[in-house]
Amino acid sequence: PARKLLAGRDFSQVDCARFGCGYAPRGWDNLVRHLADKGFTQQEMLDAGLARQGQRGVYDYFRGRVTWPIRDSTGRTLGFGARKLYDDDQINAKYINTPDTQLYHKNQVLYGIDLAKKQIVDKR
Repeated sequence: PARKLLAGRDFSQVDCARFGCGYAPRGWDNLVRHLADKGFTQQEMLDAGLARQGQRGVYDYFRGRVTWPIRDSTGRTLGFGARKLYDDDQINAKYINTPDTQLYHKNQVLYGIDLAKKQIVDKR
């Protein structure tokens, strides 16, 4: 579904690599388990906005979505944006972002600034 969505918008593999497109599978806790195996705590995942706490435990926030990093002007990843792929997604919003964290504050970040920085500097 993710590749179909991107191809339908004429996003090539080169474009996807440039923008850092990714896919978060539909599973409940794929990322949570993967990050736990890498040594991250659930609290770190929650603090980073990658997971949420539910009644049945910690779960992946971006599951079942196309994802892309939101970076600062130096290219450092601060958070993620994600687009809904499935109609039965429990989150009704078509697009979601990482919630505000210590690193990411939506109102202080201009999406794509890392990619536009060179052109902005060149035009001065």
